[in-house]
Amino acid sequence: MDINDRSFGGEVNDIQQFSAKNCGPADPMLGGVNGKSCLTAKPPDTEQLIGSSGVLVAPGIQAEYLDEIMAGVELAVVPDVVLGVTYQHRRLGRVVEDVSTDGANTYIIANPGEWSADEEAKMSAQVAATTDPSEHARLQHQLDLFKGIRSFDTPVRDYDAVELSLTRKFAPGLYVNASYTYSRANGNYPGSVSYDNGQIDPNISSEYDLVELLANRRGALPQDRPHSLKLDGYYTYKLDDKSAFTLGTRVRAISGIPENALAGHYLYGPNESFLLPRGTLGRTDFEHAVDLHVSYKRRISHTTSAELYVDVFNVYNNQGTFNVDTTYAPYYKLSVGGVGGEQQNANPVSGGTYQDLIWVKEIDSKGNESAKPIGRNPNFGNTISRYAPTSAQIGFRLTF
Repeated sequence: MDINDRSFGGEVNDIQQFSAKNCGPADPMLGGVNGKSCLTAKPPDTEQLIGSSGVLVAPGIQAEYLDEIMAGVELAVVPDVVLGVTYQHRRLGRVVEDVSTDGANTYIIANPGEWSADEEAKMSAQVAATTDPSEHARLQHQLDLFKGIRSFDTPVRDYDAVELSLTRKFAPGLYVNASYTYSRANGNYPGSVSYDNGQIDPNISSEYDLVELLANRRGALPQDRPHSLKLDGYYTYKLDDKSAFTLGTRVRAISGIPENALAGHYLYGPNESFLLPRGTLGRTDFEHAVDLHVSYKRRISHTTSAELYVDVFNVYNNQGTFNVDTTYAPYYKLSVGGVGGEQQNANPVSGGTYQDLIWVKEIDSKGNESAKPIGRNPNFGNTISRYAPTSAQIGFRLTF
């Protein structure tokens, strides 16, 4: 519904920028100019309409898909012991996304990186056969826009994983299941949810809106967690013919997420510009936790049982890093004197390293690079959210 509402609903953004010097008077409660006064001041310094030319659908657009291959084998090496190995490969074949080939004036629902040669030939013939000058110009403009679809990188999201598993029933009532997975998720398209900027706009995200935003997007994706260890076990002790006591545990350990260095874009706002190649700054710490389950179950009748249980999550209260601040250059930085705010944006440093960031310059509202270095976020790389602390729940279950 999101693409219907936004793309085909005629959404237009009107961006107006005012200078504080043209607004007023000063608000004593704020110690500066109240932004509301700008709305009644003289016209804005700059104004831009995004999406004012509407949305086109590329002729010959095809549905998105992905390919998946999975192969595995399980072998009972001895009674009650099963070993397994599984290989999984997923490859993104094609996606549907909106792109803009004229600087965010017109958006096209298309398959980024590809446009049918047959559709181009049909449209070229239509342009050549049109004698009306205005219609000829309109069709030629659309043809040029559609050709620009090929200038975008083809979306890539490759996932490969090998899993080793062990299942064993040691004795009546004692069961253990363990697995280790080594996997890699690499590409330039994280999926329908954009983890880097928190955008949830399936098929119309900012991932492919502008060509200049594509630099440095290829690398370890947010879902890339190479090592994953899982251990589940429980023991059930029968107290008598009608009741039993169960003690279970769950152990999880997983690699952290890749870290990036992001900056703002003069049209698209905060964290849209990948200053460095995706994932080159390492990853967050390895995460681990242990959960416990204790229950008492009693059979009330032949077909009915009652169970009282307690679950304790994250037993040793390991509040590891869930996410870090990836904003290297804040979208707004304080001006001299610590008041007001100055917008700063920056272009990606294609193939750059962390040492190159000190040379990055601000770009103005028209995308031109200036001589001013960008300001660094003092919180860059620090933890901004953690995993949940120790918690518990008590429950009652009636089975019949």
